[in-house]
Amino acid sequence: MTTIDRRVLLGIAGIAGAAIATHATKAGSLNPPPGPVTPTGKTTDQIEPRVDLLNAPASANITSDANNQYIINNPGSYYLSANLVVTKANAINIAASGVTLDLRGFELAGTGAADAGTGISVASGVQRVSVSDGTLHGVFHAIDAHLANACRFSRLIATQCVDIAFLCGPSTTMEFCVARNNSAMGFDLDNASVLSDCIADSNAGSGIQVGDSSIITRCVAYNNTGNSAISTGVGCTLSDCQAVQNGTSTLSLVAAIDAPDNSVLTRCAAVGNYATYGISLGFGSVATQCIANENIGNDLISAGFGLVDRAAAYGCRALLNVTMHSSPNEQMGVGFLCRGNECIVEDCTAVGNSGDGICTGDAVLNSGVLYCRVSRCEANENGFDGIRIVGSDVTVADNRCIKNPGGGVHVQSGTSNIIGRNQLLGNKNGLQIDVTISLAYANLARGNTTSNYSVVAGNRIGSVVVPATSSGSGNTGGAPFSNDPYANVGF
Repeated sequence: MTTIDRRVLLGIAGIAGAAIATHATKAGSLNPPPGPVTPTGKTTDQIEPRVDLLNAPASANITSDANNQYIINNPGSYYLSANLVVTKANAINIAASGVTLDLRGFELAGTGAADAGTGISVASGVQRVSVSDGTLHGVFHAIDAHLANACRFSRLIATQCVDIAFLCGPSTTMEFCVARNNSAMGFDLDNASVLSDCIADSNAGSGIQVGDSSIITRCVAYNNTGNSAISTGVGCTLSDCQAVQNGTSTLSLVAAIDAPDNSVLTRCAAVGNYATYGISLGFGSVATQCIANENIGNDLISAGFGLVDRAAAYGCRALLNVTMHSSPNEQMGVGFLCRGNECIVEDCTAVGNSGDGICTGDAVLNSGVLYCRVSRCEANENGFDGIRIVGSDVTVADNRCIKNPGGGVHVQSGTSNIIGRNQLLGNKNGLQIDVTISLAYANLARGNTTSNYSVVAGNRIGSVVVPATSSGSGNTGGAPFSNDPYANVGF
C-alpha cells in the first residue's frame, strides 16, 4: 500500500467517525426523566370537542326529569352515539341557547300512538339552536320549536308523526329535510323563515306552510291532503317549487299553491291536484313562468290560476284544468280566472281547459271587474270562450284564440272595454260583444263557424273588411286590405 492510499483510508475513517460522533450528540438520553409520566399527545376532548349526549355528565344535561329523557342546559356542541327510543313526553329538550346537536345518522323512535312523545323540543325563548343529520319516526312532533326563534334544522327525515312533523318558530332556516306519511302537516314555519330543498310527501294535512315574509325555494309537496299543498303568509317569495297530485276526489284542496297578498312566485308548478285553484294569487301577488296544469276542481268555481285585485301572471301556462261536475259551466276549470280589479294576464297560455281559457269577472253571477288587461296570450281549444270579459274598462289586445266552442273573445257584460289586434281563428264566434260601448279595432277573424264578428249595436267597431283574393310572385302582387288602420279583417 502506498503512502497516498494510506492517507485516503485515514481520511475516510475520520469522516465516518465524525458522523458517528455527531449522531451520538443529537440522540436523546436512554434514561427516562425523573418524576411521573405525563401525556404528550392530544386529549380526547381535543380530538372530539363535543359532548356525547347519551353519556354526558350531569352538569351538561339532566336525565331524571319526569317529562324529558335528556335536557340540554348549557350551550355547546352535542351528538348522539346510538339510537334513542322515546319513552317520555320529550326525548330531548333543548333549554339553552347556542346549542348544536348532531344526530349522526341515528334515529329517535316513538310508538306512533296518540300519546307518543316529541322527538326534540326547544324551550320558549331559546335561540341559535342547530339540529342536523338524523331521522325521527313515530313521535308526536319530530321537532317542536314553535316558541323558539332563529334556529336551523338540516338533513332530517320525519315519518309517521302523530301531529305536525316540523313545528318551528320565527326566523327558522330549514334545508334538505323530508316529512313523509305524517298524520298532520309536514312543515309549519312561522314568520321570516327560509325553507329550501325540502320534501313534503303523503302527509294527512297540508304539505308546507310558512308565515309572513318567508322564502320557499326548490321544495316539493306531493300527495298531501289539507287546505293546500304549499301555503304562505303575506309578502313571501316562492321559486322552483312543485305541488303535484295533492288532494283527493273527496277531499279537495282550496289551492295547491296558495300565495296571499304581495307574494312573488317564479318557476313554480301545480300539476294534477284536486283543488279549487292550482295556484291562487292574493292582492298584488305576481306569478312568473309558472304552470298550473291538469288540476281537477270540485267546486262551482275552479281554475288553474285564480287572481284577485292587482295580481298578475306573466309568461304562465294553464293547460287541461278540468272539473268533476257532470254539468260543467264556463266557471269550472278555467285557465286564468281574474276575480278582482286591475289584474294582468300577459304572455300566458290557456289551452284545453274545461271552462273558459281566460276570464275576467264572474260569468255565472255576471259580476264584473274593472281595469284588467289580457295581452299577448294564447287561448285555444278550451271548453267555452277563449277569452271572456265580465266587467268594464278591460283591455284585451294582441292575443290569439283558436278553436274555442264559444267566442274567441267574448264581451259578456260591462262597458268601455277595448278589444284590439287579436287573431280569432276557428271558434264558434270570432269576436262576440253582447253589450254596448266597447271599442274593437284591428282584429283578424277567420273560419269561425257561426260568425267572424257578432257585435250588437251601440259599440265603436272599426269597419270589417274582407280582402280581395289575389296572387303574388317575388316582390309584386297582392291587394290592399283597407286604408283604415283600425279596420277589422274577416275572411
